Amino acid sequence: MKKPLLSMVALIACCLSVFAASYPATITSAPAPAILGQPVTITVNLTSHSFAGDVYLYSWIIINENGAEKKYEAAEWKDTNVDKYKMTKIDNSIFSFTISDMADFWNIDGAILSSLKELKLKFIAKSGDDQTDDLDVTAKQPEKYYSGGEGTAASPWVLKTAADLKYLSENSSHWASHFILGSDIDASSVTSPTGNSTTPFSGSFDGKGYSIKNLAISQSAEDEPTGLFGVVDGATVQNLGVIDADIHGTILTGALAGLLKSGSVERCFSTGSVAATSVCAGGLVGENESGSITDCYSAADVSNPGDYATGGLVGKNRGTITNTYATGHVNGLDYVGGLVGANYGQVSKSVAINGGIISDRNYSARFGGNNNPQNTTTDTYAWDGIPNNNGWTSFGHHSTTLEAKEIAWEKNFKKHFNWDFDNTWNWLIEEKTRSVTNASPVLKSLHNQRAVLPVEMTTIISATESIADDAVVTVSVSPNPTQGILTVSAGAAITSVGIYSLNGSMLLSIPGNGNSLQADISAFVPGLYILRADISGQAPVIIKIIKK
Repeated sequence: MKKPLLSMVALIACCLSVFAASYPATITSAPAPAILGQPVTITVNLTSHSFAGDVYLYSWIIINENGAEKKYEAAEWKDTNVDKYKMTKIDNSIFSFTISDMADFWNIDGAILSSLKELKLKFIAKSGDDQTDDLDVTAKQPEKYYSGGEGTAASPWVLKTAADLKYLSENSSHWASHFILGSDIDASSVTSPTGNSTTPFSGSFDGKGYSIKNLAISQSAEDEPTGLFGVVDGATVQNLGVIDADIHGTILTGALAGLLKSGSVERCFSTGSVAATSVCAGGLVGENESGSITDCYSAADVSNPGDYATGGLVGKNRGTITNTYATGHVNGLDYVGGLVGANYGQVSKSVAINGGIISDRNYSARFGGNNNPQNTTTDTYAWDGIPNNNGWTSFGHHSTTLEAKEIAWEKNFKKHFNWDFDNTWNWLIEEKTRSVTNASPVLKSLHNQRAVLPVEMTTIISATESIADDAVVTVSVSPNPTQGILTVSAGAAITSVGIYSLNGSMLLSIPGNGNSLQADISAFVPGLYILRADISGQAPVIIKIIKK
């Protein structure tokens, strides 16, 4: 129920007739000015008097409503000596009070506040009949820095444009606030990380399944981590893709974060390239100091030929890594690994499926580049066919090797890794984008994902295997090799057959016609090709064919 409104003249007269004594005071707000819709703490600092007893806050606001001044009280003077209005005593001269919701506190419609650009709040602190002078505190509407929201956990700022993201990266005063993405963002105009060694990002960032694309950051500062986030400390970053990134730094460089000092990264992925000139480069995170990385993957290529700790997912890990994989090429000096370059923490239920690993000096392995006592790995795996330049070292062999066909089937991810394909992961079958049907695990509810198993792996899978999943129906091709006519037969209806070059170009497409059809490749030059048979009711079958 709204309180009756008094004119300012009547109000002053009323105050003079009721109160016995008035003492000067300074009244301030934090923040100043107070932000409508956000909590505000009022502090009363008496300058020449002490209140030994309890102190209560009597307050009102004056609003110009349709040309008339109106007053809204939190409560009448006689009703304020209750706990609801009791101030916190700092000492006998300093008292504070926090208002969590202005509209609720003064019992007014929030729409009235929201329509105002600025207003004045009046306060009197009282102890018995003693009172402070009534003073003003300014309040205003929150500034609209982004595409929506207020930066709080309940109402995060919404980022929808490159300008939103760029503003965030340039304003460290916001790095403890809360953010969500409202759309995919082309970040090619963003040139600096969010969070640094002086002021880490410590709020929260929820991608809501959207992606940040074409992020290109090049940083030459010798001691500053580089990535979408430079330093993350105590924050949560989740549900986010960083696509086609081009990140160049010195130390601690990753597509998502240079340094995860503490906090968590959950359900995130990265593609593109990461390059560093000194320690710690990773496809997703440069260094995980004491944070957690869960349900993430990276297909980014990583290069750090000048120093140690280079990994497909994380360069150096002292925290925890769970349910992750990496597929990119990795090129480093020392401590080079498909998933982690140098591990001094805990890694579990993760797999390295990289297209190649290069170590210019020593200490390279399929999964992790070091084998120190602090290195703890459980239920970790690596593709046994990862190419490398000079043979694996004796360090870092703390994973079980699997053949390509085992990694390329959904059933084996469930069997070996025990990942949650009901709620967290999905098996993506990507059609007609490579010489073979590519497939890999991706994250549920995240957009813009591609199958990222490396070409180096998919091209060596047996000609009789489908990399999508177990084939329910057998498909045969004869003769193979052939000089011209191929007969494709299956135990179910063939919906179509496509023949591709090894670079992924479709050379011939034949519509289905029952359980058998013929393909004439007599005009093809001799060599290796890929035949894809789409079968009704099951995943496609991929078969290598040879033209004599």
